[in-house]
Amino acid sequence: SGVEIEQIAAITKINPTYLRFIEEEKFQDLPAAVYVRGFVGAYARCSGLDPERVVSSYMKRLGGVPRSELRRRQRKWR
Repeated sequence: SGVEIEQIAAITKINPTYLRFIEEEKFQDLPAAVYVRGFVGAYARCSGLDPERVVSSYMKRLGGVPRSELRRRQRKWR
């Protein structure tokens, strides 16, 4: 719908860096999947998309990332 990431961040209160990571599918840089699910749903709603379909599709792609890549990211934040 042409809405800028900064506008979506202001509306959803989601860090714009995470929104960019979602857009760019930088899965290894995202927080835990439970947060990503909520972020993607809020992003979809704000963009006028069906959140259930978007979340389902996105989480399937996230699920294809090797766990070692995701764990590497999570260790950096501890």
